[in-house]
Amino acid sequence: MATTTMQLDSGLRDELAEIARRDFAGVPLAEALRRLIREHQVNKIMTRYAELQSDQQEWARYRAETSLTDNTAGDGMPPRRDEYPEYNE
Repeated sequence: MATTTMQLDSGLRDELAEIARRDFAGVPLAEALRRLIREHQVNKIMTRYAELQSDQQEWARYRAETSLTDNTAGDGMPPRRDEYPEYNE
């Protein structure tokens, strides 16, 4: 993968360095940024699921559709609730 540079003000760079140190066991800043982006993506997905669940008809249609593939595609895999327990209510 090619590398590039970015211009960040020193305050933002220091914030990212602190997050890398405190929350990600001192990983390099690029890895901390990757993790923050991934966290952002997961949060967007979870927000969309919450929106979907708020519409009972849409949620029922979604569940019916996913049950068609979940029964075969998930053979031998752990339940999805076990994979991300922090999102279970």
